[in-house]
Amino acid sequence: MSRAVLTRLMGVAVVVGTAFGAQAQTTAVPQALQAVLDEVKANPTVNLAWAESSFGGSAGAKRFEAEIRKKYGVNISIRFIPMAGFARVGGRIATEYAAKQPAFTDVWLSTAAQIVPILDRDLLATVDWNTLMPGRLPANAVDANGRSIKVATGFSGADYNTQLAPMVPKTLEDFLRPEWKGKLATTAYAASFDVLAANGVWGRDKTLDYVRKLLPNVSGLMDCAESERIATGEYAGLVMNCLGQFAIQWRDKGAPISRMIPLDAPARRYYYLSVPKNAANMAGAKLFVTYMLSPEGQKALWDLERLDFDELPESHSRDEVNALKAQGAKFTDVTVEWVAANPEVEKTKEEIIQLLRTKSK
Repeated sequence: MSRAVLTRLMGVAVVVGTAFGAQAQTTAVPQALQAVLDEVKANPTVNLAWAESSFGGSAGAKRFEAEIRKKYGVNISIRFIPMAGFARVGGRIATEYAAKQPAFTDVWLSTAAQIVPILDRDLLATVDWNTLMPGRLPANAVDANGRSIKVATGFSGADYNTQLAPMVPKTLEDFLRPEWKGKLATTAYAASFDVLAANGVWGRDKTLDYVRKLLPNVSGLMDCAESERIATGEYAGLVMNCLGQFAIQWRDKGAPISRMIPLDAPARRYYYLSVPKNAANMAGAKLFVTYMLSPEGQKALWDLERLDFDELPESHSRDEVNALKAQGAKFTDVTVEWVAANPEVEKTKEEIIQLLRTKSK
């Protein structure tokens, strides 16, 4: 009996002895995924575009390519295009879509803040991810009605030098203490303060008051990715960070640095993957996203970036989340829906940026 006939009879899965590589003798392949694999065999080139500092950059792309080939038995070829700025990449996709041209990248890596402004432009494909990964995804993995899927969790908070810190901070309020005076950095773009400014979190007035009280302890500005400046002692801490993974990367190299997820305002922020409607290789994009949510993809992401999706069973991050919840932490989840429901934070963020500019060098 041919594979095509067997597929129609089974309706849900195809039994393929070698489809997922030589390591598996018999693997049940979901029908939707088998269709994707068949298309990728005919069109194996997948374009990916994001910064070298994201998801391992070009080295990460090479690892993803090798592991997809091994796991799924397809000779996929990933073409990596270094391009910084999630909004910049999204803007180019939108321009190409309006011009009826293929997107230069088959997958868009972003956060909720970049997704929400373009949802009305209807340029992201709706994908039934659960048919590609039956039983794998938690209920909250998919956002925007299938147009975006969470791939990794980050945590808003602060980074600090464990040797120079005058205390082990547990809350954002701890950084207002006079022992930190002149020892802290922040970002020029007010990273993560937007979450605090939401009406359901601290709100505008409390957040602005906090920033004003924090400024005497701040002596300069830095980028979230410059955690080596904390590790080497240029600053004793960064308040606030972006997603916290950079401190963990340096910590695991032996540097005296750690991140702090504040008990008084814990927040989970997410990296999302989306497929443009004008993707040149729709099937390749779906396969790449499916791999990234697999145990192998999540392990690769952790190895490269110290990131994973905390709702998946093998997640390294979930233990940290559960420990904080046990201490009473109530997380704000910065999803696509959350950003859309809290437009007031953008105005407050601009006010915060104006305050922070007084610390520019």
